[in-house]
This record gives sequence, C-alpha cells and structure tokens, in this order.
Amino acid sequence: RPIVLLVDDDPATLHELGAALSPFARVRVALGGMEALELLEAGRETPDLILLDILMADMDGYETCRRIRNLPSAREIPVIFVTSLDSQESRIKALEGGALDFVTKPIQLDFLRRKVFNHLDLQSLRAQALALARRELRESAETRRALMEALPDVVMRFDPEGNYLFVSENVDRVADVQAGEFAGKSVRE
Repeated sequence: RPIVLLVDDDPATLHELGAALSPFARVRVALGGMEALELLEAGRETPDLILLDILMADMDGYETCRRIRNLPSAREIPVIFVTSLDSQESRIKALEGGALDFVTKPIQLDFLRRKVFNHLDLQSLRAQALALARRELRESAETRRALMEALPDVVMRFDPEGNYLFVSENVDRVADVQAGEFAGKSVRE
C-alpha cells in the first residue's frame, strides 16, 4: 500500500484525514513542517504523496514545500496543499512553490480521497514508466558494450580538447594497456 504523509499542526485534522485515507494507504503524520522534514531526511520510509497544510505555527507550508523540493530524496514526491486559504493568490503561490494540487478546508472527504487516489495512481504509473525506461537503457548499454567488444577495431571517442571520453575494452588486444587507463587523459598523454 502507498504511504501518505500528512503534515498539519492540528491533531484533529490529522485524525480526520488519517481515518479517511487509511483504508487504501499507510498514513504517516507530522505535527508541522519541521517534523515533516526530519521524517523525510531520516529516510526510513519515503512517502508516495504528501498532504500539507499552509498555515502552521512552526513553519508555513510554502517554506516546508520549498525545503522538501531541495531534498534529493524527496523532491519528486507529489505535494497537495490542504488548507483553509482559498484565494487565487494562495493557490498560485502553492503551485509555484512545487505543489501539484490544492484542496480547501472544510474538507470534502470523498473528493479528497478521489484526488489522493488519482495522484497515487499517476505516481505508480510514472514509477512503472521510469523503471521500464531504466531497464531499456541498461539493455541498450549492454548491447552497445557487446557490439564494441565484438569489433576487431578499437573504438575511441574524444572531446573537443582531445581528452578521451571512451575507449573500447578491446584496446588490450592491440596495446599493452587497459581501457580504464585512458580515463581523464588527453591524446598527448
């Protein structure tokens, strides 16, 4: 089951959201932005989605979201703001700050569940597509490597300054040197 991190400084809101989402997600809670950042930095469980309040005592949601986007391990996690702010300005500021969506309080739980479910579904599809792309890249690299090793000639690539970028592994057939010894060296060397 996906993990949803709820960030709000109101325990009643955390309880309400947790009860609404727990049938289809593992819910984690943070009582404010600082606690959320500590959880994310600890890295024990990376959430699949974050629901984040804007108006919190320790750090507002905008700053929390900005800091989340600066964490390498968390920058890709979708963030939905859940807040009592309902102005066009607050919505724009939330989206510009890295949030994917915006839900206003009082919360319509059926609407929120559907929105969360849809975002989690999209996140899952994105993860599957990324895994497929990585596998295809790995297979493509393995195919290129096998073709290079099968060639009778040595293949070399250089940057514009004449530094080696690539030397095929079969260089040891024509010289008493390994391909790795060319790394970081220029043709003159």
